[in-house]
Amino acid sequence: MAENQKTVDRFAHAKRVRFKDRLKKAIVVYPPIESLLLEIMENAPQWKDRIVPTYSDENSHPPGTVCAYLRSVRPRVGKDGKGVYFEIGTYTVQAAHDVTVLNYTAPVPDTLTATLPKRDDNDQALTATIRGVALGETVLLESSRGTGGYKLAEIVLGRLISRWCPRPAPKAGEKPLASPNWPSIELMDVVSQGLKDAIQSGGGVTRISLRVSAGSENEDEDSFEFRLRDQLGEFQNSIKFHARWDAGTDPLDEESILAVAMEALEDGSGIDQIVLDLKNATKITSLSKYKMRDVLKVRVDKSNGTLYATDIVDGLWGYLDDLRVANKAMWRLINDDGYFTNNGTVSLKIKS
Repeated sequence: MAENQKTVDRFAHAKRVRFKDRLKKAIVVYPPIESLLLEIMENAPQWKDRIVPTYSDENSHPPGTVCAYLRSVRPRVGKDGKGVYFEIGTYTVQAAHDVTVLNYTAPVPDTLTATLPKRDDNDQALTATIRGVALGETVLLESSRGTGGYKLAEIVLGRLISRWCPRPAPKAGEKPLASPNWPSIELMDVVSQGLKDAIQSGGGVTRISLRVSAGSENEDEDSFEFRLRDQLGEFQNSIKFHARWDAGTDPLDEESILAVAMEALEDGSGIDQIVLDLKNATKITSLSKYKMRDVLKVRVDKSNGTLYATDIVDGLWGYLDDLRVANKAMWRLINDDGYFTNNGTVSLKIKS
């Protein structure tokens, strides 16, 4: 490494794509996420048409509006050529920023509030970038502070898909589509192999305790949350419901344990507490450390603090490749096309 460089850690998180009309009884084959991102770029070649909230010349954004847009989508070059790299830019319209005058001879530096000057009669805005790669039903995201994070990426991608990605027309005799476009998406947290390893090293789960709150809105009838919330309504004015399952001779089913853990990690999940008692008398009381993520080593130029964005891009592709390689136990999270393997993680919908 050059003397004028240092290395910092950035984090990439694995997310699973879920379409928001999944509760319909009809079997739907959803397109891979990378094809939808490329379709957005094809159908909306002007960047102003890829802004969220929607921009138009007649209805421009007022000052102070926080905006995000899909900046670019690039197919992978080299390796197996599968997947796309994408960037989401975020900015605030005509935002005023505090500026410190670096006069080191003054007892107190002057602080001014100012907006960026116009360029060619166009406003300018400070921009942060969310970077990611997408394949199949997998999205890997690197997001620094101040960008709006993973939730903003979910909102931007979901709205643009529902705006610019038409569904195939129904065949003769099929019911007409409720909407001509694909629905919005959610980006789900993914449980890592670490949780599976912890359960197995502890001899399996002998007891699982769950707590669900009254304010949850999950309407998936197959979910644990929905079924527990149904019991919550048995007593008027109750706001929490606790449930516990104890194993007999054999530990509780591991796949069902992983499924409820996935559900508890969802944003806005009504399952606000989960405790796993293991056979070796230890407990797992927090799932946060079992979220799938990877550390990216990124070079920084010491002279100006500039990140080497190519390190982030290469790190994201490397993480995607690692997730598709089987470990010693012949387990891998996703297959070659980016879809979650049957033994890698269980379905989000569990039969009653």
